[in-house]
Amino acid sequence: MSSRYLLGRYLDPMLGVFTGILAYHLHESNPRSRPEPGHHLRELVAWQWKQSTESRRSREERYGAFSEQDEAEIERLRRELTGSTVSEKQ
Repeated sequence: MSSRYLLGRYLDPMLGVFTGILAYHLHESNPRSRPEPGHHLRELVAWQWKQSTESRRSREERYGAFSEQDEAEIERLRRELTGSTVSEKQ
């Protein structure tokens, strides 16, 4: 199977990345296609990052207390199971 290149093996991907970055820049800066304030990519990524950080913190708070409460119970069950498997093997 032969590979076909437009300009070259390494130049084609670099041309694609450059074209994508240029298209993004033109889309963001063109007065006719410019996104509304607050809808630029940088602002949307910052908003999403903040949302995911807040949800991660709330999950840690919600489930962190639960795991601390049951830590002793889990350890007791683990000891019980390992103790029962040792006595069964003998």
